[in-house]
Amino acid sequence: MAPADPKRADLVVPYKAIPRAEDDVGLTTVSTFVCMAALFLRIKFIAWAAFILAASNLLNSTSAPNASPMSMAFMGIASLVSTYLPMFLNTPQSPNPQ
Repeated sequence: MAPADPKRADLVVPYKAIPRAEDDVGLTTVSTFVCMAALFLRIKFIAWAAFILAASNLLNSTSAPNASPMSMAFMGIASLVSTYLPMFLNTPQSPNPQ
């Protein structure tokens, strides 16, 4: 017959909570705001600031399961692309009727 309690007291490992790393939520919020401002306003200075903040956010990210630093990096790249894209696309000029 098996014993009533199959656990052995010498094999029990007590639970020890791992402290969560402090995330810098302020930098993430500012980075998101600047990326969105660059996407909407298409100002080159703001786009470069968004790209630098996104790169900083990516390099300083921790391995938190709910954080997504790659999406922020893609937003920084998208802000640069949306700012410089009109320079490379030729839009047709409307004819001037005379």
